Amino acid sequence: GFDTSNPQFTRRKFLREIFELIPTSEPQVNVVHLESPLNDNVHSRKRLARDTVEVMTFDFKEQLDDLLSDATLFGDLCNLVVNNDGSNPHKKWEPYNKQNGALYEALDGEWYQLYAKNQIQGSSKEFLIPIGLYIDASETVTYQRYSFQPLIMFPLILNCKARNRKSSSRVIALIPDLEARSSAFKKVSKNNDKTKGLSICNYHKCMDVALSSLKKY
Repeated sequence: GFDTSNPQFTRRKFLREIFELIPTSEPQVNVVHLESPLNDNVHSRKRLARDTVEVMTFDFKEQLDDLLSDATLFGDLCNLVVNNDGSNPHKKWEPYNKQNGALYEALDGEWYQLYAKNQIQGSSKEFLIPIGLYIDASETVTYQRYSFQPLIMFPLILNCKARNRKSSSRVIALIPDLEARSSAFKKVSKNNDKTKGLSICNYHKCMDVALSSLKKY
């Protein structure tokens, strides 16, 4: 980690230390133009050049490859949600079948069972790795001076115990705090018909960019 309480902690230093914690290549910086009220017409919106934020994205495949190469996680079957059939070792790598109808893992859910059944037929050598996504609006530095929301991905073939390890996930995007305004400004904006819904709209624009690398594959 790093000491974010240091008053000399600048944005440049903060980003440099974040990148050092992520072992893959540097992210792509994407400029997102936010929408703002145009005039007194409640339904009018326009994009102003000054109303921009930067969303940083990491290559999804590169992050996933880096994660899958971690032998401490994927080299130990005790960490994986796979079939446990001692009589037929080849069944271990077939689509996972839930045990006893219980819901212990994410892959026990109906959505995975149906998708695996429809997509992988017979003795296919394909191996399905479902991906989970998580986003957290945690404070990253003191007073949220340079706050980001990390968009995190993790393979659901890791069991719950393994996913609780910090090493079991990777960051695929960093979204800036779009609500980094004073409480008074937020209160006025919330009660203003011209700005209602803008924060959600702009957040969705940022999320669309954040997921762009994942959608490529």
